[in-house]
Amino acid sequence: MAITYNPFESDHGFKGPGFSVDSSGNIVARSISFSIEQGVDAGVYDFTLSQSPGGQFRETEEIQDNPQITLIRGTTYTFLLTLTSLSFSIANEAGSALYNTGLKHTSGEGVETTGSAAQGRITGVVTFDVPVDAPSTLRYTNNSGVPFGYFSIVDPVITGSGAFTTLTVAGNINAIGNGADIRLQPTGDGTVNISASSGSVAGLTINSPSITSTSGLVDIRPLNANLTLIARGTGLVTIDSAVTGSLNNITIGNTAPAAGSFTALSATSGNINGVIIGATTPAAGTFTTISTTTNPVNGTDLTNKNYVDANAIAFAIALGS
Repeated sequence: MAITYNPFESDHGFKGPGFSVDSSGNIVARSISFSIEQGVDAGVYDFTLSQSPGGQFRETEEIQDNPQITLIRGTTYTFLLTLTSLSFSIANEAGSALYNTGLKHTSGEGVETTGSAAQGRITGVVTFDVPVDAPSTLRYTNNSGVPFGYFSIVDPVITGSGAFTTLTVAGNINAIGNGADIRLQPTGDGTVNISASSGSVAGLTINSPSITSTSGLVDIRPLNANLTLIARGTGLVTIDSAVTGSLNNITIGNTAPAAGSFTALSATSGNINGVIIGATTPAAGTFTTISTTTNPVNGTDLTNKNYVDANAIAFAIALGS
């Protein structure tokens, strides 16, 4: 006589071959298999980690246990976990400390945890946002430390156009675009603009052995700062203009003697020492005060007042005037 199993034992229970649920919700089963449903297909995950028959980590696309997995800095990866006795954690290369930066775990019910709370998971989805300063090697590991495999962390290689919130370059930046601009905009209001079309570098402090202007124009306008021009060796500092210009508030020969040739020289204060004025070419001058320490010899010599006064008195006495 054939036996037919009725799947409904009572109003609050269920019984079948190898499986039963009592009225309190207790389950007795020989084995349980389940899958995670989060509204998306498993194919959208970057990696699926399961457990091999030998109790090792197995990635779906790999045939060996505990494979090395390459990750790119600045990229976000998802790991679908279908483990049983193993747990999934990320640690430093030596396995001596957990690496919690950029980690998030999402359970099958959609509950999210981050950082250290996302470590040691068996099921669900682990999201790893690889930091731009992540070390070159990390390991994924069971809570006990074995088994484990390695993550190889590399820098991105980009060809073409891209937009980045943060871009960290460890080596050289070679910009070889034809007619392209290189724009560097630091935090705050500062902007460094290197323009190929105008051939200009704006907003940049330059420390260079030499600066050459092929256009003949050097426009330096420091704000509330000194402009220092130093020519070393046999070099010359020349300020020349096709039209009349001016040098204001400049001390010439203040600490070291210096010679100068001027079409006009106006001094509103201070002293002019050891300077011959109009020695070879007659020159006009206007002075608040002027004195001479020697007596006149020639008719065109500057008159010494004491000499004149003494001679005037002598002539007055002699002439009786």
